[in-house]
Amino acid sequence: MSQHILPDSELQEAQKLFRQPLIPETISIIIRSPAAREAFTAWNLYRSDSKNKWQRKMIRREDWEIAEAKVIEAIRLFLSNGTITFPPFMQPMKRVLFVYASPGFDNLNPRFDREIKMIDEALIKSRYRDHFELKPCPQIMLSEFNLRVAEFQPHLIHVAMHANQTIGLLFSNDENMEAAITAEQFARNLELLLQQCPIEGVIFNCCHSMQHAEEASKLINFSIGMQGPIPDETCQLFSQGFYQMYFDHKPFDFSVSAGVLAVENSSKPAIKNSSKQIQFFKKPEPQ
Repeated sequence: MSQHILPDSELQEAQKLFRQPLIPETISIIIRSPAAREAFTAWNLYRSDSKNKWQRKMIRREDWEIAEAKVIEAIRLFLSNGTITFPPFMQPMKRVLFVYASPGFDNLNPRFDREIKMIDEALIKSRYRDHFELKPCPQIMLSEFNLRVAEFQPHLIHVAMHANQTIGLLFSNDENMEAAITAEQFARNLELLLQQCPIEGVIFNCCHSMQHAEEASKLINFSIGMQGPIPDETCQLFSQGFYQMYFDHKPFDFSVSAGVLAVENSSKPAIKNSSKQIQFFKKPEPQ
């Protein structure tokens, strides 16, 4: 691809307008394309104060994200090949829904509380923390799972709860008792949600969840499941390592490798060896 080098004055003006460091090739494409320039200007106006406005219900979240998607698509139309790597800030915001439950107990399992705190800490420390939204959903009931997902529109769902090898994941019901869901049932729910939600991956960070992940991977790009019983510390270390990379806009498979490595780096042999139970599934390539 031919590179268009801008004079310093134009580059500085573009940097000032976009308020972000951009590589010259990308700026050149934006400036030389009216459609891309218009889209980028619209996106920049939303970016500057849209988060506060959206939180105050002055604009719809969808309007903000449409502007982001519009600029990305407009710029891509003017690329002759894939040699340019888009800066992370040009990617739409990613949303992570953390669902967890401890049916039969008045208080949540401390492991789940520690896990969400570790994930939240990884987000706070990330240089791209404004590009992600993390929403905890504690003591989630099976009957409300689809509604919570549809409301939040997550790109990644993180499931942390107990599971039974025979009956599946153990959500709560309206009496705070166990409400189980098998891998096949979960996949049917996921298939429905994908008609309206941008779900890219699901992490089943719980025992006996490999089959759930395998079924989910037939519908979505990526999924993680655990083979057999898994130590709590393994789940926590995996989450910490994974989200440190994911919140830095690293690819999903790279983030998974980082999570597994965090477990392998444990000084405890039992934890180190449990890394082999972490199973990564990708959506099969079309025939």
